[in-house]
Amino acid sequence: MPLAEYGFMVDVTLPLLNVGRRERPVYIAAELVDILPGQPLKTKLTPAQQDAMIGFACRAPPENAQSITTSARKLLGLDSNPLLPQFGITVDKNLVTVLGRELLPPKLSYTGGTPVEPKDGGWLMKGVKVAKQGRRIEKWNYLYFAGTNSGVAKQTASGFANFMAQRMGININVKPISPNGVACQLDENAIRTTMANLAKLGPPQLIVVFLPDKDSSRYNLIKELGDCVYGIHTVCAATRIHIEQGQAGFFANVGLKVNLKFGGINHKLISDNGLISKGKTMVVGYDVTHPTNLASGAGENAPSIAGLVSSIDSHLSQWPAYVWNMKGKTEMLNKQLVPAFKHMLQLWQKNPENKGLPDKLVIFRDGVSEGQFNQVNAEEVPFIRQACREIYGAKSLPRITLVVSVKRHQTRFYPTDQNHTHHKSKSPKEGTIVDCGVTSVRYWDFFLQAHASMQGKCPVLFQGFPQATMCLC
Repeated sequence: MPLAEYGFMVDVTLPLLNVGRRERPVYIAAELVDILPGQPLKTKLTPAQQDAMIGFACRAPPENAQSITTSARKLLGLDSNPLLPQFGITVDKNLVTVLGRELLPPKLSYTGGTPVEPKDGGWLMKGVKVAKQGRRIEKWNYLYFAGTNSGVAKQTASGFANFMAQRMGININVKPISPNGVACQLDENAIRTTMANLAKLGPPQLIVVFLPDKDSSRYNLIKELGDCVYGIHTVCAATRIHIEQGQAGFFANVGLKVNLKFGGINHKLISDNGLISKGKTMVVGYDVTHPTNLASGAGENAPSIAGLVSSIDSHLSQWPAYVWNMKGKTEMLNKQLVPAFKHMLQLWQKNPENKGLPDKLVIFRDGVSEGQFNQVNAEEVPFIRQACREIYGAKSLPRITLVVSVKRHQTRFYPTDQNHTHHKSKSPKEGTIVDCGVTSVRYWDFFLQAHASMQGKCPVLFQGFPQATMCLC
């Protein structure tokens, strides 16, 4: 029956809203619908929206602690709920205090064995050069977009090349192929055409790209063209601040990436009790990514992507990757883990710096919940062991430590001593570890604040499997 007979006036030129599912749609006229505030948005956010969300969500740890002990108690009704006393339940008004420790930071060295001690979870390259320069960069170019001052882009590109060559010890020809760079419009077709033309000029070994904003789609397109289509290394400056100011800290940060891309070693580890520096331990990490931020119905048949990386020497500078597709929304890795893991062991074995295969494997697994821990142990570890048996043969098999890292947990730590507080973020200092009092009784787990946090972040929870691991000593 027409809606007009019910007293509604509907504009038939306006779109309808599907409030059902893609396979069973239920359409309602948009003007008859009110969307309540605070609904989750399941779509891709713009860079500005991402920054606004992070800025709104991040608060200093003391503010969070204050909210938990005051407004959160009121919201949960912990002090005025008449049912709790009937069950003999009371909730302490103070946060639980646990004992923590601080791990000493590792010592690093640059060229000539110059030691550098990290401070606040980081270290600066003042007066030092990379430990080992990569392959010579003879042919390179730079690309900038419409709206960027060409003179500033030229000055920045020249300053960047000279900084790498003179201050960082990176083997690069300071003169680009195009003295004035290459200008490009912002649309996709222009980017594809410009990258194709750049690839014809040699092609260059490296393209430095000055992006006008944080648009991830433009960045992804450049990386796709460089890595997958033309086989050209690319590095991007994502904001105008980097281009216009040309800060030495920014040059050093991007220069480190360039050196790694060409096989160099930025720094060496000189104090880790021999676990890594002796060249007998391979570090592995793997995860599964599921399709997200897609239009309604677009991700129903999209595959999940499994990715595995590993170190190939004691320097932890090169991390080759192995990627494969899996059935969508599948978390546990399939038998493809066997050839992937074998490939990494073979890369280690082929490295002339290594003497044979690694004695120990330290494997980090990301992206699983506590309810899936036993599945990892029962379904994935056997594939890893199978890969080792097929590569090692009659040789002694390596000892394996499998660690699950959990970032999205609800445990928060607040320092009680100013001497053990990061002065900027007010979080626990980098290296803080909590392994008792609030940890699981079923797993070997610990919380670790691995680095200094910029905006008050929580530690990562690491959980190991006694059934699948042997302690490293």
